[in-house]
Amino acid sequence: MTQPDPRRRAVLALTTPAVLMLALNGCSNDKAPNEANFRKALAPLVKDRFCRPIQVARVDTGSDQQPYPIVIPVKPVLYADDEKTRTVLKQAAVGGALTRKKVTVPDRQGKQVDAWSYSPTAIGAPVFRTVTNDKGSYAAFCMGTGKVDKIVRWTEPADAFGRTVTEVTYTYSATDLPDGAPADAVATVTKPRHTTTMLMLANDGWQVAQ
Repeated sequence: MTQPDPRRRAVLALTTPAVLMLALNGCSNDKAPNEANFRKALAPLVKDRFCRPIQVARVDTGSDQQPYPIVIPVKPVLYADDEKTRTVLKQAAVGGALTRKKVTVPDRQGKQVDAWSYSPTAIGAPVFRTVTNDKGSYAAFCMGTGKVDKIVRWTEPADAFGRTVTEVTYTYSATDLPDGAPADAVATVTKPRHTTTMLMLANDGWQVAQ
């Protein structure tokens, strides 16, 4: 039997670790234009795509309000959207998604106002959650969590105004839907939606272009 050339064994012993390191570095390169990195960049963008602000007249305390708890006057404001939202909050409390308690709080003029205070429970937290974007934070009702389904295509990265950018086309849909969601709403949000977003290359990887 022919014995392997000892010099060849030495070369393989030296090069194999180097090849493995190169392969590992290539897989973990956050700046590479690939599907994994684009998914990572797009995930925060689509996460709250199925969330809507909870628009209801709150007690005006004259100070910055946190998204939760939602504190609304016991005496309703007389307009249709406010009344509809109040009904949704009350029903959610009955269903265990929100806690509901009566409180007395001072308004902007220092007058004590009777109010209902709503906060998400552990069950309701995925549905009634705080959404934060470039305009600030707000209380929202979410019909699931958005996820990237598929990276369809992307353009060759190119320079634009001193930045490296690419246009990524992808599909997304909702997951983690609330229990008891209407069938027609489930069908709507779980159907993949097709859209395109511009990504730019930063020092720590790809991100949505502002």
